[in-house]
Amino acid sequence: MYNLLDRYLPSNVTLTDKDEHDQRLMLRSSWLRLLEDAQTCQDNLIGMQTEYKRELIVNINSFKADVKQFRDDFEKNGPAALGIAPREAVERVRRFKEECEMRTRKQEIYYAGEDLFGFPHQSYPELDQTKKEISHLTLLYDLYVQTFKSLPG
Repeated sequence: MYNLLDRYLPSNVTLTDKDEHDQRLMLRSSWLRLLEDAQTCQDNLIGMQTEYKRELIVNINSFKADVKQFRDDFEKNGPAALGIAPREAVERVRRFKEECEMRTRKQEIYYAGEDLFGFPHQSYPELDQTKKEISHLTLLYDLYVQTFKSLPG
C-alpha cells in the first residue's frame, strides 16, 4: 500500500503522521528479518526431513514384517484354528481383534507419513484379509454367545 502511495501521490502531499512514518521504515527491516528467519527454519526442516523419511521407510518395512507375522499367528492360533472350544474361540476373537485394531491405527499413522512425504500408500493385504475374517468371526461368535446366554440353565 505504501508503495502505491509513494508512486502515485505527489511528493508534497503526506497522508501519514510521524509515528506511522517511523513504523513504516521499521516494517521493511522487520519483514526482511522475518524472511531470513523463515529461510533458516526451512533449511532446518529440510535437514530433518531426510532423517524422518528414512525412519518412516524403516518403520514401514518393520510393520510389513509384523503384519506378516501377525497373519501367520492368526492362521495358526486364531479363533478359526481346528480343535478349539467355542469359548476359547470367543476369547481369541477378542484378543486378535484388539491386536488388529492396534495395527490398523499404525497403518493409518504410516499412511499419514506417506502423505506428508508424497510417498504412495503401501498395501497390507494380509492385514486387510485378517480384518475381514475377524469381522466375520466376530459376527459368528457374537451369535454363539447370544444363543448360549439365551439357553436355560
